[in-house]
Amino acid sequence: MGEKLRILHLEDSREDRDLTQRELVKSRLPHEITFATTAMEFFSAIDGGRFDVVLSDSGVVGLDGKAALAMARGRNPRVCFIFLTGHSPGPAIDDLLDAGADAVVPKSDMKSLASTILQMTGGGSSATPEM
Repeated sequence: MGEKLRILHLEDSREDRDLTQRELVKSRLPHEITFATTAMEFFSAIDGGRFDVVLSDSGVVGLDGKAALAMARGRNPRVCFIFLTGHSPGPAIDDLLDAGADAVVPKSDMKSLASTILQMTGGGSSATPEM
């Protein structure tokens, strides 16, 4: 993969942001990451940036994950949207997938994040100007 994937990460926990970044660096996945820790930062990033992938917690103060998914897809219907969750497999994860997420990666299995991103994006950059 020649181009860096442009990733927007919605996460209010510093520990979880650091874990995500560590796993992406360890995987050697070429990427540029923008962090949004609040609803306002997410809105600003979505309005001003072009992203291949959105990684999202199930929610931050003022914005739940499903609303973030709807907003991201409203800006770019093809953006890859992956939830990072502390939920165990079951109804909560099924609900996120039913809402339209491309994938859900448990925070307890972050080593699978890079391969999930590559699988969901086809291995390359596909950002479009509208996002």
